[in-house]
Amino acid sequence: MKSSEKNSGHSHLLDVVDEMKEDIAKQLQLDLSQTRAPVITSRLLPRRAVHSLAALEIGNNGGAIRCFAKGNLPNYGGPQRLDVEDHILRHIAPKIWEANAKARSPRVLAFFPDRELLILEMVDGETLKSLLFDVGVTSSRVPDLLRLSGEWLGRLHSLTQQGQGDPFSWLESSFAEKKVEKAFRDCSVADLYPALSRLLQQFRRSYPDFVLPLCQLHGEFTPLHVLVSGNTIYVIDFGSSHLGFGYEDVAFFTTFYNGLLPWRAAAGSLRLSLRQQKSLFMESYFAHCGQTFGPADDVVLRFARLQAMAHHESCWELNRETWVASIYSGIGRRWVRRRFAALARQEFASLQRMATALPSVSHAG
Repeated sequence: MKSSEKNSGHSHLLDVVDEMKEDIAKQLQLDLSQTRAPVITSRLLPRRAVHSLAALEIGNNGGAIRCFAKGNLPNYGGPQRLDVEDHILRHIAPKIWEANAKARSPRVLAFFPDRELLILEMVDGETLKSLLFDVGVTSSRVPDLLRLSGEWLGRLHSLTQQGQGDPFSWLESSFAEKKVEKAFRDCSVADLYPALSRLLQQFRRSYPDFVLPLCQLHGEFTPLHVLVSGNTIYVIDFGSSHLGFGYEDVAFFTTFYNGLLPWRAAAGSLRLSLRQQKSLFMESYFAHCGQTFGPADDVVLRFARLQAMAHHESCWELNRETWVASIYSGIGRRWVRRRFAALARQEFASLQRMATALPSVSHAG
């Protein structure tokens, strides 16, 4: 898609906001008795995603409300859904911040499903990614922010547990996806893919009774999707939320570290070692997720990390909008491919060692 086409698609959101301004005002319970058409000042925010995002300031009878507007690009037919995001933000996220007021998500102010328009509370803050890894940024809050992130995710999974499922069946299906196999091939470790597939079958036979509760997942839980305002975190972007096993979200967050470009990894390490950062997140997650973690879980999580890393690698598409962007994305993809290969070798070696000590009896979850 050309740059001009992208900009036109995103500007569609501003047209929808303009057309819906009176309906927005009614949902926000603004006074329309004197001003029939509220004044809305809007500006698009930079965003590389299937959604457009705009900052709004709605003036009405001397007052003003600041908020975000979120909408799908025209003719979008992918899996991300604003109605799913609306449901999570209205019915699940409030239960999390009732338990801890510092672990939040933006409030929904209005939702118009027929126009694919979601109006959210304005959150002024930086991403957790920036505070952890941007060069030159300093923050003494890193440990607390990582604990809050782990707590938020653990509470999400604990609050939404339902039914039972076989993690190995999910893993087998996910590991067989073309995207995962392609990542092994593109990252020059194609020989490990069939070997890991055989190990997966071996582990599945050794844990035939392993089941766990399903839960609602965020779907793309990384430091990019955590905003920080003061001492409070706000988890955002739930369009990819779906039912599954918690390993998926945990793996997305922890493998984000594996794909960091060298200067970001160095900047993050100056604040707190990356190993300690991941440990703080994981410890807080397990303290709040409502589940214990055993040998079978360790196996599944290792495979889940490889799947998550394959996703991170696939996100480094070549950006040809400018020569600078093209060079940056090319360097980024080459680096992430090296990191994927290193992780694949590491996990393969660990799983081989674990396979030699497999139990002779089945493990129940």
